[in-house]
Amino acid sequence: MNLESVGRSVACMALIAIMLASPIAAQTFTGDDAERLNMTMVGYLQLSDTPVSLDEIPPYTDIYVAGHHAYVGSFYGEVYIIDISNPAEMALVATLEMPGPALDLKVDGDLLAIGMQGAGDMGLGLVDISDPAEPKILSTFFEEGWIGVHNLFLYNDRAYLAHASSGGVTIVDISDPAHPVVTGHWDNEMGEYSNIVHDVHISDDMAFFCDFWPGEGGLIILDLQDPDRPVTLSAVPIPEGVHNAWRRGDYVYFNQEFGGGVFPLHVVDIAEPANPVRAGTFYPDRVLRDRSVWGAHNTWIEGDLLYWAYYDAGVRVFDLSVPDHPVEIGYHTAVSTWGTQPHSDGLIYSIENWQGGVASMRFHQPAHAIRKVELGQTVGIKGRTGGIGVQAWTAPLPGGEGDIRRISVGLPGVVDGELLHPEDDYRYVGRMTIPEDMPSGRRQVQVMLEDNQGRFYPFN
Repeated sequence: MNLESVGRSVACMALIAIMLASPIAAQTFTGDDAERLNMTMVGYLQLSDTPVSLDEIPPYTDIYVAGHHAYVGSFYGEVYIIDISNPAEMALVATLEMPGPALDLKVDGDLLAIGMQGAGDMGLGLVDISDPAEPKILSTFFEEGWIGVHNLFLYNDRAYLAHASSGGVTIVDISDPAHPVVTGHWDNEMGEYSNIVHDVHISDDMAFFCDFWPGEGGLIILDLQDPDRPVTLSAVPIPEGVHNAWRRGDYVYFNQEFGGGVFPLHVVDIAEPANPVRAGTFYPDRVLRDRSVWGAHNTWIEGDLLYWAYYDAGVRVFDLSVPDHPVEIGYHTAVSTWGTQPHSDGLIYSIENWQGGVASMRFHQPAHAIRKVELGQTVGIKGRTGGIGVQAWTAPLPGGEGDIRRISVGLPGVVDGELLHPEDDYRYVGRMTIPEDMPSGRRQVQVMLEDNQGRFYPFN
């Protein structure tokens, strides 16, 4: 039901106001102590003067970038509209007050959709942003029993609403954003799943619903030829729950936020959507090294790159040129982030939750990639195996410029990189020394490519 239709407009509109932007200037935030690979900080806009500690709920939530503006939500109900036309000197141009925590933001043309979740009547907000400096609220909308909207996806004049605290997904026709209408609702009828959906992703009339309830979670794959009546095709059980998903071609990449302290990126092949095939699980390098790292969160895919907001581990970038073997080729840990999104010319925007600001970063793509590595042997006897032969195959990356400067192989933290030598145009060979006193156990082998622009491609 629309708020206005039940006579609540006066009470709710008293909570809704459009405020002129306060004069907040861009500030320096270099993250000098951050771990970084192929990424540099470009600019930083401080939104809050009072950063919170890591044991508090961060004030800021999602970020969405469209055109020359970024839109940032908050637990306090504010939505910040930021001019990013100059990424080194971003500027706040408007602040929009909503009647509840603004947890998810999506933009389609001149329409901003806001998912709100908190105590009371929370739901969907629709805003005209044809002039981003003067946004106009077109409607706020909810139905009894929703317990708010945690995440949403816009597709073909519909908003697909994941409630995360109540069952299923609600489908709303927003072709007239001033008068949205519920046109459908989906509930999971497979008994082994919880029906608590955290996230929605849609691509080419296929939907991917993320059931995130621990113990009963999984990725649900649906046919969306009828936009108001999703048909369940299959599911991939993930007991820890699924947080977020993104499709690229015949593969879906999805992650988990909870469960066991180690949060991987799962990959499934959906060439046959009714019979998905697991292709593997992958981790950021920092998680491989430090299992106490917390917070796999939102992913975003554009072209051959996957961008992953990972809270403690910052912003991570994975190469998907080989779809079933993502390779991490960029990161910056200065920004503890809820969400991140690529824009143009290698720029990435991210919301720093605890410091309270928006960061613009540049990803410097390597010119070449390592496509395959073979070891002469994968098991050795302590004290007898003095070295292992290594072969690495390379390939140029689309859009990359530069030549290979060096390729080395080593055991991180144990053996420094030893040079491999070119055998032909694409194959490098060499030998990795194994110290006699190295403790027994499994080891991570890293082959590192460096181009002549100082960019790196690590293959673990």
